[in-house]
Amino acid sequence: MRWQTGRNRERLDLVLPHNPERAHPRDRPALHRAVREAFVVLEEAVAAGHVAGYGIAT
Repeated sequence: MRWQTGRNRERLDLVLPHNPERAHPRDRPALHRAVREAFVVLEEAVAAGHVAGYGIAT
């Protein structure tokens, strides 16, 4: 997530990770960990002013 948000030198309006459930089929605890870790990074990006907002596209 840091790599993806860091690729753009300008502020991103919105970041939407797509289909995270496909990375962890049938493993709900792993999916929850991955989403939580992604949101931590995205919260840091918002706090730093690099991203205006985020969500998930599924």
